[in-house]
Amino acid sequence: MKKVIQNAITFLINSRNSEGLWSDFRVPRESDEWVSAYIGNILASAENEEAMIMARKAWDIFGSRNVFTGNGGWGYNRFAPEDADSTAWGIKFALKMGLKGKLRTKMAENFLLKHVTSDGGLATYILEKDVRKLLHSLPEDDISGWMGTHPCITAAAAVLPSFNEILVPYLIDNQLADGSWGAYWCSDTIYTTAYAVEALIINGKEKHRSSIDKAMEWIVDKFGYKNYFSNNLFPFGSPFATALALRSMALTNISEIFLKKMEEVSNWLIDRQQENGSWQASTTMLFPKPSMKTTYNFGEMAKSELHPNILIILDQNSLFTTATVLDSLLYYNKLIST
Repeated sequence: MKKVIQNAITFLINSRNSEGLWSDFRVPRESDEWVSAYIGNILASAENEEAMIMARKAWDIFGSRNVFTGNGGWGYNRFAPEDADSTAWGIKFALKMGLKGKLRTKMAENFLLKHVTSDGGLATYILEKDVRKLLHSLPEDDISGWMGTHPCITAAAAVLPSFNEILVPYLIDNQLADGSWGAYWCSDTIYTTAYAVEALIINGKEKHRSSIDKAMEWIVDKFGYKNYFSNNLFPFGSPFATALALRSMALTNISEIFLKKMEEVSNWLIDRQQENGSWQASTTMLFPKPSMKTTYNFGEMAKSELHPNILIILDQNSLFTTATVLDSLLYYNKLIST
């Protein structure tokens, strides 16, 4: 396990772009702010000196972005408006760098707070004028989908200490009947579910036992007799989705059965690490038409039924997938080491 983790860290360290950040998902420009926040947060959590040194170097560049925009958040990249998701991951990165209470962190937290909607969740965007400029849209064009409340954005931000109490009620109210949570920007609903489970645990594991158990039942059912999560795009297993399921099991660890399943799932992931330390690119970001209110809120669409108004964007550099698998193996390794 130690070698697997080190190889993944080395791959990520060696995969920064010319500016010293990480970039992935080309639509048509790659994301460097959102992706760097996500990867930087994970590397800073690895309890690895080499990873922390690289996280600090990346933070020096990332943290200086958007300081003077009047908003203080982060976006998909320097050309896109600041948004709630990139900002939430940026705050996580800042906290991992020991910057709680610092001005840069407070700026981002204040901006994120403005995204809380009337129904208690988070909207991805609030800077409508800037979004319209990005999309070259007319004032009469409907962009309400992008401006609406999104469960995947809410769940990822709900693990933040200063937002947990604010956002957990929305997650409770929006858990689907099968135990999962929907997604707007990601084709794997396990993404939302994994962070919703973590947020509920932070808020009180026993208080939310029923919701957590329902979510874990959904995860177990999705595995079935397999040791991986599959979907219509990755029928023989998605490292990204599988890793997030492992992460949730490691966080909850609710039964002895889980220990055996986690070992099998972790072995499946370990066996599929590539020679350069990465895993097969398998994170699929959705890029819906701005007027669309929902995408995968009720489970995965069949490949033949994919909506013509939704683009599917793969992390072609494998960075997002590799960071996600690394994060999950770190959680699992910590569990079995205690």
